[in-house]
Amino acid sequence: MRNNTNYLFRLWLWPLFLALAMPAARATVTFRIFTGGPLAGQVHIDGPDGLAVFFREGAGSTPPPNGFCGIRWAGETGDIIWYWGNPGRMDYLPANGEPVTQLSYLAPYSSCFGKAGHSFETPSTPDGKPPAGAHMLVVEVPDWHYASFINAARGRIRLGGYDAPEKGTDICHHFPDFCSNPPAGMPSRPCPPANYGGPICQVLPATSLGLVQVADLLSTMAGVDRQAKEECLDNLYRNGGRNQIRRSVLACQSRLYLIEQAFLPLYTNYRNLDSQWEALNTQPFSHYSYALASMHLDLSKLLLQRCREQLMAIEAAAEQKQGWQPQDDFLALERYRRQAYDHLTAAQLWASRQQAWVVPLER
Repeated sequence: MRNNTNYLFRLWLWPLFLALAMPAARATVTFRIFTGGPLAGQVHIDGPDGLAVFFREGAGSTPPPNGFCGIRWAGETGDIIWYWGNPGRMDYLPANGEPVTQLSYLAPYSSCFGKAGHSFETPSTPDGKPPAGAHMLVVEVPDWHYASFINAARGRIRLGGYDAPEKGTDICHHFPDFCSNPPAGMPSRPCPPANYGGPICQVLPATSLGLVQVADLLSTMAGVDRQAKEECLDNLYRNGGRNQIRRSVLACQSRLYLIEQAFLPLYTNYRNLDSQWEALNTQPFSHYSYALASMHLDLSKLLLQRCREQLMAIEAAAEQKQGWQPQDDFLALERYRRQAYDHLTAAQLWASRQQAWVVPLER
């Protein structure tokens, strides 16, 4: 009876479990242009409709829009979040991730522009070539209005020519090799006592748990920010109101400081495993998991920094008062906080997945 149950699980429930375990779609749109590693040449897009994978050989590839030759991103300063990673953010790279109002990527998959390879217009790529050692370009925008598929004439392609994926994309569709490994063929304890002294088996459980705690702290910041906004609106034109505004903004900064102090050690500990992950991730799904965990951690860090910068801008504006619109500034702060929360929870999911599936499959 037990054998029949295991067979039924592998046949029906295993793919279903993986599909349900996929992260929920977010309102933002995140692009990953892979230029190195096992996924080199692929373009991944996470959006409200699910996951799209362009230019993958074999199963799971999403047809690009008709006439596709590249992607252009445009918006106001602060709308576009981007960086080059390998797959973690390459902090040593000049101008990597600095504020921009536009970026573009031209594809090497046709003779659209007469180029032999990728061409990137970013502050870190003056020659248009991917930086040495880079595995991917990450770009995140608030929604599809900030991104355009472009044709050979650099004109915008209507999304009508793009077969968007269905919501709740099945990971087995994009990574069938991963789903071909049934639970019965995997060790019941990914980190047995003999390996428990290894850095990965020490860091991953602590990282996963710590990220849950940081996300909880970040969710409580919403109430502190909301109270600060109300204090600003109530005291903006009152005599002596500046001191009350200063105290409320300081409360937001204090809460954010606690969050960053809890997050940064987790981020640093995970980043210290980069060389070991590079040696371990020999399969496409393993590299994909590593790239996503790294990306969500890096975007969390960037967005927490945006929160801090926004609070500093609010504090400076409150001192001037004239012409200040608190609603707009606090709306931007809330947007950054929500994005950071989404990425923290996604990073926790992928760190857990690395511990549960990648470590036993690769060892």
